[in-house]
Amino acid sequence: MTEQEWLTSTDPRRMLDHLLHGAIAFRERPGGLPANRRTRLPCATDRKLRLFACACCRAVWPLLADQRIRLAVEVAEKFADGLETRDELLAAYGGAFEADTEVNGDGELPPSGNLAVRMAYNVAYPGIKAALSPVLRWAEPAVAAEFLRHIVNPWHSVCAWRVVYDGLCRKCKDTGSGGDNFTEGGKRVTCLACRNTGHECVRRPEPWLTPTVTALAAALYDGGDCAHALHDALLEAGAPAEIVEHFRPQPCNACGGRHSAACSGACRGTGWQPQFHPKGCWALDLILGKE
Repeated sequence: MTEQEWLTSTDPRRMLDHLLHGAIAFRERPGGLPANRRTRLPCATDRKLRLFACACCRAVWPLLADQRIRLAVEVAEKFADGLETRDELLAAYGGAFEADTEVNGDGELPPSGNLAVRMAYNVAYPGIKAALSPVLRWAEPAVAAEFLRHIVNPWHSVCAWRVVYDGLCRKCKDTGSGGDNFTEGGKRVTCLACRNTGHECVRRPEPWLTPTVTALAAALYDGGDCAHALHDALLEAGAPAEIVEHFRPQPCNACGGRHSAACSGACRGTGWQPQFHPKGCWALDLILGKE
């Protein structure tokens, strides 16, 4: 897919196929190494795929009345961020499976079945790639495609963290043979921690990644309503235009941004459309150092 096709697509299956089999992301190594020595990264990690599936479930949250189903989605989100164990994920999946069986029966979904429940219990399945099939089958395609664009952006060029070598390497500093002379068992080898530089590899934030920006991004990731404030903080900190634009507020469609207290739209008198940034949002992940 081209970038323009990605931005306009309403086919989440094609977009996922591009992420899993066609898209390539690179992380620059220190020292400006040539392209053939850059580190290849997956554009869609298991974490992002699971959070994409959870976002699709959040879109039909009112239809998920059973607390076991809701718990499965919440546990899946926490598991993706390393806050729940695999055993806790399996327990939540088991409860959600029982809830789905009670509503939809065992086997194929009946004509009168609850699509949202069948989709939602699968997000807690341990093998997330296998669980994506039912999510794509029953999620609204245009909505799922929009969530994918929020969660993964293979073409962004924003750098928030710079990898540098600083201080002595923890692995080889005590051997007395750091750098090019690093040895293990009497044999000269490459130190995977420092690439034989003798110094520790660390990540440092770019100057625009201020404490205020980081705090607002963390609050937004946890469900806070502070996207507008984050946009202003990024603008003030001199962040790249691409990430500032991602959080730019849009005028309310109902009142045209007039800040009317009587507005019948979703702005609640603020004059701005509410912004939704699902967990896994590429811009929030970039600020918070998540992958």
